[in-house]
Order: sequence, then C-alpha cells, then structure tokens
Amino acid sequence: MVGSVSAADGFDMLAFGGDLVCIVGLPDFSAWPPFRLAASVHEIALGAAHASEDDYSIRALGRIGDEVIGMVADKTLNPMVGEIAEFAALPQALGRLKRREVPAGKVVVRVRQS
Repeated sequence: MVGSVSAADGFDMLAFGGDLVCIVGLPDFSAWPPFRLAASVHEIALGAAHASEDDYSIRALGRIGDEVIGMVADKTLNPMVGEIAEFAALPQALGRLKRREVPAGKVVVRVRQS
C-alpha cells in the first residue's frame, strides 16, 4: 500500500493471517482491536539503510543488488517487465499503466545520459 490512508483501507480488507505491505505510511493501528487478525505488516523502508548510516547495512544493499542482477542474468528470476519505453514516451507509458494496459503492470524506462 502507498500511504497511511490506503494502508488503512488495505488493513480493512485483510483476511485472518493476511499480509500488508506498506511503502510510505503505516495505518493507525488504534482503529483495530489487537490479536484479531494475526496479520503481518511489512514496512518497506526505502532508503532506510542509507539513512541509518550503518556501513554493514549499506554494503549489504550492494551485495543484494549484485545477487538479484545475477539471478536476472541467469534467468532464475523473472523481473516481469511488461514494457520497455524510451524516456520521451514516458507520459504515454504512464497512461497505459493507469489504464492497466501493461502486462505484468511494470514499465522500464530507458534513460540515456548525454
């Protein structure tokens, strides 16, 4: 979920033992009685390793990235890219995403340095 409001909406939809993944904000848990759903809430803390200034965690990001790239190269991990678009076509690609016209729901945009 993206944002506290959509996270709260998502929490309302959870079944027993369900999982909620939050990217930008967590729901206000005071609205739900504890120990009723056995829910798992996962915070995707983008940039937290860098913000922590913990050298081990920052180096781990590099190792994880290398491992993921290796799996994509070895074809043991499918990145599920639905479309590859040039940077100039970004507005049209975003429109296709919004209309759910992109297979796998993911667009990779080529950005070229000048």
